[in-house]
Amino acid sequence: MSLELPDLQQTEEDYKQFYSSNPYEVLGISEFSDLENINKARKELLKRFHPDTNDDPRATEIAQNINNAYNVIKNMRTPHTSPSSGNESYKRTNTPNNQEAEKETAEEKMKKMYEDLDKDFDALQEESEKIRKNKKKEKEEENLRRLRADLAKGTL
Repeated sequence: MSLELPDLQQTEEDYKQFYSSNPYEVLGISEFSDLENINKARKELLKRFHPDTNDDPRATEIAQNINNAYNVIKNMRTPHTSPSSGNESYKRTNTPNNQEAEKETAEEKMKKMYEDLDKDFDALQEESEKIRKNKKKEKEEENLRRLRADLAKGTL
């Protein structure tokens, strides 16, 4: 994978990618890149924009944006989350408190989902029981009609 890194003398427009709200755009990679390529892109960009080796006044800020973008993507790629466009995830702060709150919210959603499933299951069982009772009642009524018809005919 080769990255096209801007020259240090380029214009503000050329640095636009490093201020994007999309972490994939900041790193100049596709959303479908694997973690190895994501890490490689981060390292190449940090070599170029590390404040110790780059005199550009924006180098510190760009390096921070590169690291932030990498951390957001890495967090999105953990087993308990799925990758997305990253726009909203990149805007939020990934602090332990936020992660804990998100975990609690996810657990609450799962709990609610299971409660709803239980209610639906109970409702289906009740409906099924009503149908069985109605069929049994209909069958008993049909048998009673036949019995009455047989009695009326004198075949019984």
